[in-house]
Amino acid sequence: MQTNTTIPQGTYPLLNSSFRASEGKFLIRQRKQPTPNKPENYLIHLGGEKRFEYISSLYEQESTTSMKVFRFDYGENIYLLTVENESVEIEVIDL
Repeated sequence: MQTNTTIPQGTYPLLNSSFRASEGKFLIRQRKQPTPNKPENYLIHLGGEKRFEYISSLYEQESTTSMKVFRFDYGENIYLLTVENESVEIEVIDL
């Protein structure tokens, strides 16, 4: 699978389920009808060469009242996306 977007590692301010990082804006969206194979949340990217790019489903790993941790894959990497209060952190998982 060819990927067009670079997933930026780091911590970014979160505003209304979106954050700006490197070359555009990322949005955490919710599916209207999740299924067992398609979880409720997913990540998209706006900007860059393609105006809109679906990145991945977000698979919830753990959550508390103030934090949610999701796993997603893009290209050949697996990432953790941690949403906490007004920030989001993205990190690559080493396999």
